[in-house]
Amino acid sequence: MYIPFKPFYELKGLQNTELSNALFCEYIPHHQNLYFPNQGTTLKEDCEDQKQKIDKILGAQSAYEQFLKKKYRKAVYDIYACFQPFNEASKAFYPFIQKLQSELKPNDYILNVWDRSGWMTFLLAGLFPEQQIITIWEGNHDVLGYKGFQYWMEEQPNVSVIFIDLNQELPLDDKSFSLIIAPDTLHRFSLAKFLSELTRVAKEDAAIFFPHVHLGNTQPEPFFERGGNQLHGNTYTKLFDRMESKSEWKGMIFSEPKLFVFNDFVKSEEQESLFKSDPSMEDYNALIAILPKSWQADTIQPFSIENQEHVGAARVIMNQLLQIDLHQQKVTVDRRAFDGQLDYLLERHPIYIERIKELEGLSFDSETAQILFLAERAYTLQEISTKLQISLDKVISVLSDLEMHGLLQVLPMSEKGILLQNYLMTQKLRLPHKRHNLADLWQSTLASYAEQTALYVLEDESELSYIDCEELVQLIASALLNQGLQKGDRVLLSSNLHAEGVLLFWACMQLGIVFVPISPELSSAVTADLIVKAQAKMSFVSTTVFKEKNALFENSIVLDSEEEIEGEAEYFSDWLAENSEEELEYNTEILEQDTAVILYTSGSTGIPKGVVLSHGNLFRSSELLAKHFNFESEDRYFAFGGLESMSGLRNATLSALHFGSSVVIPRQQSLGNLLSLTEEVEETKATILAANPSFLRQLTKYQERVADQLQSIRSLMCTGNALSTDLRIALKDAFDLEVINYYGLTETSGICTSESEGDEKNENSIGKAVDCIAQVVDEYDRVLPQGEVGELRVFSENLMLHYDQNATQTAEVIKNSWFYTQDLALINQNGNIELLGRKKAFIKTAKEEIIYLDHLQSFIETQQEVEDVALCTNREQDTEIIHAFIVIKASELTLEEITKQTKERIHKAFGKAAVPKYIHFKEALPYSENGKLFKQKLTDEASKYTRTIHAN
Repeated sequence: MYIPFKPFYELKGLQNTELSNALFCEYIPHHQNLYFPNQGTTLKEDCEDQKQKIDKILGAQSAYEQFLKKKYRKAVYDIYACFQPFNEASKAFYPFIQKLQSELKPNDYILNVWDRSGWMTFLLAGLFPEQQIITIWEGNHDVLGYKGFQYWMEEQPNVSVIFIDLNQELPLDDKSFSLIIAPDTLHRFSLAKFLSELTRVAKEDAAIFFPHVHLGNTQPEPFFERGGNQLHGNTYTKLFDRMESKSEWKGMIFSEPKLFVFNDFVKSEEQESLFKSDPSMEDYNALIAILPKSWQADTIQPFSIENQEHVGAARVIMNQLLQIDLHQQKVTVDRRAFDGQLDYLLERHPIYIERIKELEGLSFDSETAQILFLAERAYTLQEISTKLQISLDKVISVLSDLEMHGLLQVLPMSEKGILLQNYLMTQKLRLPHKRHNLADLWQSTLASYAEQTALYVLEDESELSYIDCEELVQLIASALLNQGLQKGDRVLLSSNLHAEGVLLFWACMQLGIVFVPISPELSSAVTADLIVKAQAKMSFVSTTVFKEKNALFENSIVLDSEEEIEGEAEYFSDWLAENSEEELEYNTEILEQDTAVILYTSGSTGIPKGVVLSHGNLFRSSELLAKHFNFESEDRYFAFGGLESMSGLRNATLSALHFGSSVVIPRQQSLGNLLSLTEEVEETKATILAANPSFLRQLTKYQERVADQLQSIRSLMCTGNALSTDLRIALKDAFDLEVINYYGLTETSGICTSESEGDEKNENSIGKAVDCIAQVVDEYDRVLPQGEVGELRVFSENLMLHYDQNATQTAEVIKNSWFYTQDLALINQNGNIELLGRKKAFIKTAKEEIIYLDHLQSFIETQQEVEDVALCTNREQDTEIIHAFIVIKASELTLEEITKQTKERIHKAFGKAAVPKYIHFKEALPYSENGKLFKQKLTDEASKYTRTIHAN
């Protein structure tokens, strides 16, 4: 973009143009759309040095992005930057927007002076997309600084930023700008010099605005210090009278609060009464404007959603100063927010207190909650309409009402503009949606952490950096391409956790190939069915799967192992060497909505369903987990679950990437052996461990043997289940570790609620909603208040795309864009969600009594003698009965005594109908490596037992 700088000989105070051209560079030092006239000399001999100096100051964007990603951990809020979109200083300018849009011509220049947070830059760029915005800031400090301006604004096509000391002359040419806006400046700098410079660079018919000028007319009541040179309005009037006699401009002094009220919530005031200079006003803040004399009263018009030509492309800025509870669907004002700064802010903005009075206690419906959720993530109104499958008119109607209440503002802003302001208000960085894909994630990790260890592979005692892995990933990608695979094709994996499986996954994600992992523990019949459903172009299997199910897989590639295989088998290393000799270049465009994986779920209880998840789903879920559990580049995540589960896949392949953490992959013979795994935790000094309650119980059982081996663990996560208080206490006593429980289903891309460190934890707690809306509703979809039991439903960006080839089942669980979990839950007084059982996990007795099995199972788990328990049901002579499968601890009681005691306790707590008819004692319950109970095995055993009883 051309910048109307002064001629260089003028910048250097020279009269001789030829001398200037001979000595000086032909440009002001710059980097893309950032210009640095404040960096001193522009001698030609120093040009390259200046470039290097600027590049060094700016540094790598990847490093700055990592800084932003971690900032939320020690959030520091600039309350005025948070408030800028909604304060009276910004809004007082809004009544002039429509007039300016009609007056300005394409390619006109707009000068935006002293924009420390970037808000006004993005606002102007959106309001005036055909004009060129030039923003001035003082230097490398305050909210953004050089790196911030570069990171957020480099992709804005009509924006340039100049860094210059505003106490000096502007390096800009005369009569260049059609609009100048300079908020919070007129009382801040030398009035005569500053005003002279701005009128010099303004065109003769330009409009110049000074929002938020501190006047000396009155003082705040109660008093607070405002700073700056506080002149009376009449002083400005005298200055403007002299200017008016020599130009086509007129100077006007407007009441800032009155313009704010006119635009924002009392739109009926007469324009004639407002469009008058009021130098003797009783207000102490003003908007001062230097306007063409031709401008009349119709200059000012309220600006809102209704005044936008392409409103479908507009976005929403949410008022994060308010507590907007999307779960309970209500708004509150908490003056303690932002570390108490909100109370400080409101005391200095009494007009805004009036503005938000009616918002206290405002309620809204579930559809509005969904709209607000998506709006906060910088979707356009049209994108919100499409995602929710509702009309654009409906979206506009909802947002128009909330805009009128002051809850939000609909503006024609870019995605990055909204993301920046949301970052300032929350200190949480969200990346643009085009980057929500796993190929971009991989490249970002390489940019920031290339030399950091990615994988510790204990099988062959290798240690691979991210750049090492990149070389292997490129070879695998070339091999896949040489085999004829392309974007959208499917690759199937059936194996325990294996380093080659992880590398294969990463390669598939670069190419847009769909990764389909299935459990190696599935029966041959189920495996055969999934092979047909998966329609994979290639299959990769472990040696065990190859030996047991080779007939099911045609031309499968066997992952490398020390184990010998009889017969012909093509090993992964041989396949890779043969097919990667010719490295093929690729530049596959991966989109957020592209399918990344298909995970088969519920295989333990029936016919598996293929959950189709997108790149965006997995990107956001892995980022959420990494942020919530504070992953660092020094962390080592100990992985032992298979890639066929949501947590196993995400935790082992993706979460570590966001902060350059490492992943430990155990030896194959250690998988399934608790004592071997804990030895390897000690060996690798792993810092993060995720497990299921069964594994955690085993840790406490063998605590004397494993306590020393877990000393390096700093974070212990539990996934998918309610945790008993006894188990939490046992883990704390044995290992001094606080277990953090999180909840999610494959259909929600995993984590959607989680506890946090230091939270008060209840018996069945799964924490609070994270990056989603989580509601407990009744059978009529009414949101239930705290303490009442209903079904848990979830809305987020991370809901699955659909079940593979099964629209009917998809429609059963996703209704009006909500995912119905089938889990019974309540929200307790601490705001935590308590998981009470499955909605359909109950039996109805002959007397119509409802017995919830999960609730009953949790009760049995609390018994002193019980190590583990699972319940299932079957029908016996047309009556549904309960079977309890129990693993007991060491006890002096006999099995008969434990049976009798357990039944008596259940009878006393729940009544006769809840007592299991049969209690079976087992040495261990059947779990997969990912901790999923093979409930179908227990159901089959119960049915067989019942048939045997009746046969005899």
